[in-house]
Amino acid sequence: MTLRNGAHVDAEESTAIGPDPILGAIVDIVNDVRAMDADTVTLTLIVNGAVVSGELLPAWRWMKLVDEQLGGSTFLGERAEELAEEARRVLAANVPAEQWTADRVKTHDPKSQFVHLQNAQIVTGYGDYPPTLWRVRLTDVSGWCYGALRTAPAG
Repeated sequence: MTLRNGAHVDAEESTAIGPDPILGAIVDIVNDVRAMDADTVTLTLIVNGAVVSGELLPAWRWMKLVDEQLGGSTFLGERAEELAEEARRVLAANVPAEQWTADRVKTHDPKSQFVHLQNAQIVTGYGDYPPTLWRVRLTDVSGWCYGALRTAPAG
């Protein structure tokens, strides 16, 4: 049980609150960006106890970057293209990669459900992870702040 306004609430009910409307509005605005020449929006999120900090991307741009990474994977060898094709299908609801634009993705997902980050730094109780592309459901974000995670100078 957790407390909400002094009352006990079951864990199931506390997760039914929904995503933060302000964070959702910021994600919606960024998802409407049609070109990547704008200033970068950086966010720090709390997700299941982990701290994640990175540059917020429009969904269409994140999809393109994931496609490029999967298609260029040497580790996956001959399966790389197969995986890239599957990711394209899942990520874009069968919209060809050349049509991944803000308008086209918005048509398939009129309300933002995910936060997409680039150069995401993930910090957990188990350690830090190298910067990466990262995607999380808005409903899984329990806290956030505007700005990037920074380490304090020593001394």
